[in-house]
Amino acid sequence: MAAGRLDGRLACWFIDTNYNGESFFVRHAYFTGGDEPYEKLKRALRAEIDEGAWSTLYRTTSRPFAPPETGRSPSR
Repeated sequence: MAAGRLDGRLACWFIDTNYNGESFFVRHAYFTGGDEPYEKLKRALRAEIDEGAWSTLYRTTSRPFAPPETGRSPSR
């Protein structure tokens, strides 16, 4: 898991569900902080975002996933 901080709060976090110990690929992304993050993301992408899809990304717990085949999880 890797995380980004904004003003001392966790703004986002990412999971690589198949971490190999060398390369980190974002396979799950979650956004938890900031002021009006949904509106900011819409502006940044210059696109409409499905509110139902957004609600699955704006959270502090991940969706379930199987452990990586390597048995390792990143610690950053």
